[in-house]
Amino acid sequence: MRFAVPTLILTILGLLYPSLALGQRTTNDWDLLIRSGTVIDGSGGLAFRADVAIQGDRIVAISEASLDPDRADRV
Repeated sequence: MRFAVPTLILTILGLLYPSLALGQRTTNDWDLLIRSGTVIDGSGGLAFRADVAIQGDRIVAISEASLDPDRADRV
């Protein structure tokens, strides 16, 4: 009986460990990052150079400062 509780605890931890590892899987923030593209925003202003981040079918970030390429699946 004195081995039953530690054995039970180790068994439960062993069963939970793979699911904990899957929960920590990270993905990138963006599907695509276009670096130094020419952006025309449609407001009538001048075109400018910027990085453009795309997630799915949406533009999620436009920045004249350089965006981190490590956050994208493709650059």
